Amino acid sequence: STLFPYTTLFRSHTADVKTQKDLAEIYFRAGLQHLKSGKVESGQRNSLDVKEKYFKKAILLDPENQKYIFFLSLCEIELENYRQAKDYLEKLLILKKDESKFRYYLAVIQLKTGDKEDALKNLKELAVSQFNDDYKLHAKYVLANECIQDHNYSQAINILEGIL
Repeated sequence: STLFPYTTLFRSHTADVKTQKDLAEIYFRAGLQHLKSGKVESGQRNSLDVKEKYFKKAILLDPENQKYIFFLSLCEIELENYRQAKDYLEKLLILKKDESKFRYYLAVIQLKTGDKEDALKNLKELAVSQFNDDYKLHAKYVLANECIQDHNYSQAINILEGIL
């Protein structure tokens, strides 16, 4: 395993909170490395399982770390484990209510699972929020797309003109 030298070193100091957080960061970075490389360890079903495994280990050691929870939620979305991804994103919104990417991905899951009413509510809140980032912009595009699907072309045009 990629982490063997590190885990052996840290096993003898597991009661130390700082050491646990350091080990959590190592697991997280291993998960990121797998995200970047697409590498699959032997015996693993696929690379998403490997990434999910590392992110879950990181969260076990540092359960309130928003970065770890967020990346695990993205893996769960890719694995189509929408209920788990939604639970993680809702936890993140409790920890940090003013994070646009958490609300955006929650809305995406809601759309994928047929909860259009809540998805549109989240997207509209994000579209008029104080954020000026890509997630706010993407929320507007998704809203415009939903208007087009509902044959509400004038509202879609208004949203898209507001982006320009």
